[in-house]
Amino acid sequence: MKESEKIIKIWNELIDKQSDALKDQLCDLDISALSACMGDCYESFHEVFFDLLERINNSAPDNFSLIHDCVVDMYWQLDHIKKHIASAEKGFTVLMDLLAEKADLRSSED
Repeated sequence: MKESEKIIKIWNELIDKQSDALKDQLCDLDISALSACMGDCYESFHEVFFDLLERINNSAPDNFSLIHDCVVDMYWQLDHIKKHIASAEKGFTVLMDLLAEKADLRSSED
């Protein structure tokens, strides 16, 4: 299993475990944005840090055309991450609140 598939699986399992509580406070679109966020952001992050930066590192220092193209691609990948986070913001807030509530309940039981 690829690393990204493992991450997506772990994230989706977390979302699934909280799905009933999430559905009480979020619409399907918000849950979908929350679900998609980790996998899509991971892929964009991976492209920036393992592909594009590596291309820059391996390029000739005066290959400004390649370096420019990589920097532009990096910008778009980072913008893609930003948009996913913004789309999932409501879902993250609800998920964090649900988990904090469960953590508080558990700590009060101890």
